[in-house]
Amino acid sequence: MPKGIPIDHAGQRFGRLTVLGRAPGRYSTGAVCWLCRCDCGTEKVVAGQSLRAGLSRSCGCLRRETTAARNRARAAARHCQACETIPG
Repeated sequence: MPKGIPIDHAGQRFGRLTVLGRAPGRYSTGAVCWLCRCDCGTEKVVAGQSLRAGLSRSCGCLRRETTAARNRARAAARHCQACETIPG
């Protein structure tokens, strides 16, 4: 593809993001902006290169969910370890 012609991502899915269309303007790096809707319903403007590289997969909800799940698993593991040390 010739340099300078943006790739049309409208309708494509990248992780939890669905590209709705091109957003006005560009980033300071020259990257094309795309308006995306996450599966949770949040709309976010993302650089096309971030979508293609897999750097943007959601609006941030994916990170919150994985962090919460990891914290629950760690808390459960600590609870089990504490129960095992109680003489009984």
